This record gives sequence, C-alpha cells and structure tokens, in this order.
Amino acid sequence: MLPGWWKQDGRQPVLKALLSPAEALFRAGVAMKNAYMDASGVENHADLPIPVVSVGSLTVGGAGKTPAALKVVHILEDLGKSTALIFRGYKSMAKKGRGTRLVTNQVSWQEVGDEAFMAYKVLKQSTDSSRDFMVLADPSRAGAVQEAARMGAQVAVLDDGFQHRKLHRDLDILVLDALYPFGNHRMLPAGPLREPIKALKRADIIWIAGTDRPAGPMLENLFAELSSVKRSGQEIVMSRERLSFFLDLANGKRMDPGSLAQMSVFLVAGIAVPEKFEKDIRSLGLDIKGTMWFQDHHSYSLGDWQEAVAGAQACGAKIMITTQKDAVKIEPHWVEGPGQPRVLAGVLETRITDNYETIRSMLLELFDHG
Repeated sequence: MLPGWWKQDGRQPVLKALLSPAEALFRAGVAMKNAYMDASGVENHADLPIPVVSVGSLTVGGAGKTPAALKVVHILEDLGKSTALIFRGYKSMAKKGRGTRLVTNQVSWQEVGDEAFMAYKVLKQSTDSSRDFMVLADPSRAGAVQEAARMGAQVAVLDDGFQHRKLHRDLDILVLDALYPFGNHRMLPAGPLREPIKALKRADIIWIAGTDRPAGPMLENLFAELSSVKRSGQEIVMSRERLSFFLDLANGKRMDPGSLAQMSVFLVAGIAVPEKFEKDIRSLGLDIKGTMWFQDHHSYSLGDWQEAVAGAQACGAKIMITTQKDAVKIEPHWVEGPGQPRVLAGVLETRITDNYETIRSMLLELFDHG
C-alpha cells in the first residue's frame, strides 16, 4: 500500500501523478463491469437454496468488514439460525474448482486463509457450544453457499462480498471505517478504493465501524458526504470496537486490559491500517515503545519473528502485542523460551450503538416466507 493511501494530505504527489493513468484504466474497467451488471440484472436472480447476506467494503482493506460479519453471525445465532460464514480464502491454498473447505482445528491457516481461520477461532471462543455455525473457505462463493446449505446452514454470510455481484444476495451490507472511510478518495492503484464512492447506493445497509476513533468533526464530515451520495431508504448502522481482553499466546490465558496499564509494549502486525490498532492500544494507557508493521495478510517467517523480538528487546519492552489475525500465523514455539517477551493478542469486541433493532429486523425478514 502506498504512503498517503488513507489520508487526503498531499503526500507522494509525483508518485500519485504517475499512477493516474493506471487509475483511469482501473476506473474504466470497474465502470464497464458495473454497467453490465446493472443492465443484465444477474444479481437479481435468486437461485440459491438459502438466504445470502453480503458484508463488504469499498476499500481494499481496513474497513472492519470481518468484525462486522462476525457480529452479523452472532445476531443470526441469537435468532436461532444455523449460519455459515464464507470467505474466499485470500492468499491461501484454496483454489477455485477444488471444492469448499470447512474450517476446523484440523486445518491450517495456510489452507483456508488467515481471516477465515481467525474468524473460526473467534467464534469458537465467543459462541455458546449449543450454537450452530460453520466457517467455509472457497473462491467459488456460489459453490460455498450450495455446500453450506447441504451441510444444514439456514443462511450464508459472505465476507467481502460487495463487489462479487454475480452472486445474488438478499441483504447487502457495506462497511465504512469511521476514521478512514474512503482513504484519499482515489481508486486503485493510486488509492484504496475498489469502486467509486457512488457505488455505496447499492447497499441496503451502510455500516459505519469504529465511530469512537475519529474526532467529532471527522464524523460530521463523513455524514455530510454520505448525505450527498446515499439514496433514500438506506439504513445506517453504527458500531464501536474495543479491545475487550488480551490472549496470552504462550498459555491461552485471558488478561484484562486494565492489568497492563502503563506497561511498556511493542506492537507488531500485518494489517491494512495499523494506525487504528496503535490508536486502540494507546487508548488503554499503555506505553508503546516501538512498532513493526508488515503488509496486510503477511505470512510470518521465523526470521520475521526474530526481527520483531529483537526490536522489542532493543527498546526495553517486556510485552509484544499483535492482532488476532496475526496471532494465527505465529508458531506456538516462537513465543516460548528464556528472554522471550510475553506475546499477547488483542481481542476486539464489536458493539452496535445505533440501529441494532433495524439490522436485527432486516435479518429476521430474510426468513419470512409468509
């Protein structure tokens, strides 16, 4: 990702100018695809055996769509519905035509993708054992929905499905990050947008995630921009995220964030927008001595981890903190041994603050065949 992708601050003007022709080509390609989909109405043909809920975003990463998808799964569970959460298995061994992979403790994150494996772990930790859910990985979304229905799911939730318009969806949820909703407002490769901002009109629900992170004026500016673009009747849901506890990767024990107040820590992560992670950690009153950031979906080698440990030790940090998505890619024996800093993964909790009943009702209506 380019410096300045997420902010309209004028950084890297020469590089961005050089990328303008490629951006124009990408924009034209997206416009042609969307024009075809609008004219053909492919996505309006419901030929799937169970309802489909899509949770996606306009940007390539960092919007908070996976935490939102997990929240949707929890709501559906509360409604008593057996739910399948479906990922395409980005940067995994999952290949189109090889069938749908069911995520379990018996598979590796390399087989299904880091986000799918993380989601499975999160749902196992946070879901009552009597609840019925499954996590699937398959580049063929339609195939995964069919397989989910065959396995007994009553509804499918697609992670990152907004641009996958060939697949019918009964409810389309678009997630915007409250801090960096549209990045620098430019499309790939000059910015993080996969579609023009006006594409948000396709969504049934606009979900603004992390509303506790930006200052008041930033939220006001976002709402002003939305009001000029969104169509009438689109619902807006807002949520906040907080680090509810830390998980010690060496022993699996939970730690309350309050127990770490004022402690010196070192942050390491491979996520789209690490600034949000750093902001969340700083809000807990922790003393951040240093950071090491990798590309989103980074696959850690032993050398990468040793470099991170050396960085933590060099600045005197006794604790290293990473994200849940990164934690599934860190080998257990890497976090053990003499002199090794304690390694913790921050566990996020998503709480809907506005329009919870609206989204609950819209999900419930998916099963109203009366």
